Amino acid sequence: MVHTTFDYANANEVRNFKLHFEAVGIGDIEASNINIWSGAQNIFVDVPETANGHIFVYNLMGQEVASTPINGGVNTIPMDKANAYYVVKVVTGNNAITSKVYIQ
Repeated sequence: MVHTTFDYANANEVRNFKLHFEAVGIGDIEASNINIWSGAQNIFVDVPETANGHIFVYNLMGQEVASTPINGGVNTIPMDKANAYYVVKVVTGNNAITSKVYIQ
């Protein structure tokens, strides 16, 4: 976290100043490049080629039902159970993204 100080002297007659704000959470850019979807009883996770980390799949009771290391590109996770919702968690470095998917 970056801390910035501000000083003001009463002798200054100019009563305005500029505040500059910068974007925070630059690491979130990698997370925004991750796409999660389902189809044909598979979960697909598309990650940048340089991403490292792990993919976790949970049922709605919070039990981990699958996990795999990330491979750059599209990762395919086959699911045995149809007509069910799953929560997919992708962890890369300092980022984590989750999404709910439905397997028909």
